[in-house]
Amino acid sequence: MSFSESRPETEAHLSEYEKVLSEMGACLTSEDEEKIREFIDNRVEQLTNSTSPEGISLVHNNIYNKFIHPDSNVRRSMIVSPIHLDDNEIYNILMEKVQQARADERYKDHSLRQIIPTAVQTAIYQYFGSLLTSNEGLQKNFKFYMDESGLDGPEFISIKDFKEEKMAVCAEKASVAQNLLRFSGLNSSIVFSSKCRIPAEAPEDAHAYNIIQSENGYFIYDPTNPNLVLNETKDTWSSYQPAFYKITEEQFDSILRKGKVEVNHVNKVLDEDGNALQDDVETRIYGG
Repeated sequence: MSFSESRPETEAHLSEYEKVLSEMGACLTSEDEEKIREFIDNRVEQLTNSTSPEGISLVHNNIYNKFIHPDSNVRRSMIVSPIHLDDNEIYNILMEKVQQARADERYKDHSLRQIIPTAVQTAIYQYFGSLLTSNEGLQKNFKFYMDESGLDGPEFISIKDFKEEKMAVCAEKASVAQNLLRFSGLNSSIVFSSKCRIPAEAPEDAHAYNIIQSENGYFIYDPTNPNLVLNETKDTWSSYQPAFYKITEEQFDSILRKGKVEVNHVNKVLDEDGNALQDDVETRIYGG
């Protein structure tokens, strides 16, 4: 999976993407820790200065297409305290994952464009400590927010409180994904919607996900629900890939107008010998 730019008016953004990838590649190739640190610091400072603190939630800026300022209030719900994306460690982890992929024999012929999507998903996995959020993690997340919210709660919750705690849900994961994608130079948005159904037969529920605009089109990216390689009984997974769904410009515009888009999510199922048995296809609905 690789991305570029989309509409004619985003041509300047393509130049930024190419420039960021070039700079990222140069500092990683140098293997100079000081140069890598300088690149991260300069890039985060540039992005932070390009935006300002805002409210982001189902109610405010539910489709947000900028880097999320460290002082922005991101709310999974209006009844709980907001989170702040105030930990630059997420960018360190991303760079480590890109570097690891470049050194991996499986990715030796891959460009940075092809590596970035997997590196973003893997960085999110490492930072939060889990690929999928278990029922125990969901309960822990709910209890955490309830304990930290209210009149006696803090003004905001640091994203650091979720690090390696295995309790991050879509709001935290899509928010971090938004900044990792923007850090990499991609033209991305985060979407908070109350009209998602995952899977399609489930009731409508609130969900946060991302959209990437590229010269190859528009892609929904759901960092919370990746593509999995499952065992024969589908109760465990052995590997994963980031979940991207290509959508049309009309579908993208529908999301902007608070409409819905239907996509097919495909997991692979293996037998006990590791041979592919079938594609496990699930319909999902993403709303605006």
